[in-house]
Amino acid sequence: MAAKKRIYSISNVVQMTRENLANYEDIVNGVIEEHKTSPVDIFGIGDAEGELLYLNQHKGSYVRTIREIDTLWKGSDRSRTILEIGSFLGPVSISLKKLGYRVYAVDIPEFYESSSLQSLYQRNGIPFTGLNLRRHRSPMTLIFLM
Repeated sequence: MAAKKRIYSISNVVQMTRENLANYEDIVNGVIEEHKTSPVDIFGIGDAEGELLYLNQHKGSYVRTIREIDTLWKGSDRSRTILEIGSFLGPVSISLKKLGYRVYAVDIPEFYESSSLQSLYQRNGIPFTGLNLRRHRSPMTLIFLM
């Protein structure tokens, strides 16, 4: 039996794009919401509110990054592995994990030492490590550390 060809009008494509964008926004909003309910406060100085403000100010960038990565592998089964260097509070890593990618996160040791940040990544099933890139010859070394 021959496969049916789908024919999309411009309005269908625009609507599908809006739906996908809304989906990415929903995922990022959910990750940011997790920071509201379980604040990280990386340095333990009572700045969870500042971290939340930072996440909200950069939300558009996170949505754009996730959309671009997901579009890059459109049609794949999302079984690719992604290493995010400089993952900070995890909005990109966690969002990509929720989309079905295998994700590893790396950031500077000062952030990695935060037990609440480690817990955030652990709750989301993302291996997380701290690494000072100045001590390594090449970022390729990271692959072997994971």
